[in-house]
Amino acid sequence: MNKLTTLLAAGALCATTANAVTVLFEDFEDSTVGFTTSITESSDGFNDYFGRVGATGISVNANVEFTNIQGSGYFAAQDMDAAGTGDPAAPDGLATLTWSGLNITGLTSLDFSAFWAEDDDGSNQDWDSADDFVLVEYQIDAGGFQNLFAIENDGTQFNTAPQIDTDFNGIGDGAEITSVFTEYSALIAGTGSSLDLRITIDLNSGDEDIAFDNVTISGTAVPEPSTYAAIGGLVALGVVMLRRRFRK
Repeated sequence: MNKLTTLLAAGALCATTANAVTVLFEDFEDSTVGFTTSITESSDGFNDYFGRVGATGISVNANVEFTNIQGSGYFAAQDMDAAGTGDPAAPDGLATLTWSGLNITGLTSLDFSAFWAEDDDGSNQDWDSADDFVLVEYQIDAGGFQNLFAIENDGTQFNTAPQIDTDFNGIGDGAEITSVFTEYSALIAGTGSSLDLRITIDLNSGDEDIAFDNVTISGTAVPEPSTYAAIGGLVALGVVMLRRRFRK
């Protein structure tokens, strides 16, 4: 390949290069967080809790067990309307986490992912159809929240396993959430400049729980038109210089 061809190929490669960008990564490992909660993080130290579990957060009963834990901290909730000492006392057992004003300017192919788990009770599952769910939503440029990811039971009135609700109809029809932290992802439709992410949790009885970790939003950054122009100018300059050299 001659020098001119090499130069043109390099310019084309630079012009089409897209870089992966992490917009949000929350691992709940320390007290530095970028989210707000609708209620105070708290726990009775046993089976009524809402908050970050780990060295810098709340403690839970030793019988709440998970595997494939990512690091040492995660966020978890159970029996959130309990109102005793240290209990979350969430109204109707519902609370939210919200990340606001995430910068997505110039990004495309936005993607959400997180690791999810539930303290699996074998054949004795406890999620109910009427009032147990997890819903992840997003909005771009304050355009209104849209469904992104959901967990429900299978539509049975009482006591079945939590599953991914693939079509947001209130019935879990996808993969079952187990005690093994497992990563699931969902594509975020649209582009803009600012994104808000909200996780709503509604769990109001004992043994109804959820845990999640490594909440991530990523996107693809494509060079701005001005970058293309600059690269084109450099390539053109290189072509001129090479031609002059060849004429000598």
